[in-house]
Parts: sequence; C-alpha cells; structure tokens
Amino acid sequence: MYRAVMDNIDGADIVVKAAAVADFRPSRTAAKKVKKDAFPGTLKLDRNRDILATIGKMNPKPYLIGFAAETEKLRENALKKMEEKNIDAIVTNDVSRDDIGFSSDYNEANLYFRDGTEVSIPKDEKDAVAFRILECVSKRFAL
Repeated sequence: MYRAVMDNIDGADIVVKAAAVADFRPSRTAAKKVKKDAFPGTLKLDRNRDILATIGKMNPKPYLIGFAAETEKLRENALKKMEEKNIDAIVTNDVSRDDIGFSSDYNEANLYFRDGTEVSIPKDEKDAVAFRILECVSKRFAL
C-alpha cells in the first residue's frame, strides 16, 4: 500500500487516509502453509511504514486528512496524532461502542482542524457521516 500511495500522490490536492492498512506485518513469511504442530507459538512482527506520517513530511504536501479510531481520550489522542504526523484535519470516533463504528451501520465523529476548529458530527448512517466530513473539509479547503 505504501508504494501504491507514493507512486500516485504527485499532483494530489487532498489526501484522505481513512485507516492504516496494518501497523505491523509478520517478520517472516512462509512459502507454504505452516502446520499447527510446526508453529513455534510466537509470531514476530515488524512495523510497517507509516503512510500518513510520510505524507505529512512532504514539502509541499497535499492537504492531509487522517483518522483516529480510539477507545479512550478521543480528543487528546486525535490532537496528538494530528501534531505528530503534521496533518491538517483529523476525524476521530469511538470504536469501543457497539452502536457506532466497526460493528454498526452508524457512526459518530469529531473533526478537528489544525487551526483549533472542532466539528461534532452526530450519530447517523455512515454515508451521511462521511458526506458531512467531506462537506466540512471542502469548505475549509476552498478558503
């Protein structure tokens, strides 16, 4: 995924990174199936490249929007991620709730902009929440 993004980012005005593909990958791969009796019982992982942080370091960089799926301290964690990765806006939602997020057709989010503006997006169907996010960002980007 890293290579695909980097190969296609030139000329992008806005980049929306909705989720990390995976933060980690197995250190070793097997050419064939590993039988359960041959598995040593542990799996060593290596960290994948952080696509969002890499784009945030570009100069010039596109307007960059990230997401933070959180279970606690949503605002604090989102603002920290926005600062650390040099992104322009971040959307956060509480993935510990059963009524929104991964296990639901609904979501609820908070959108934070680098200038301190915050927008609360109430619980709604996921496509409506996505539309609201894009609407807020497009208004800011047009300034």
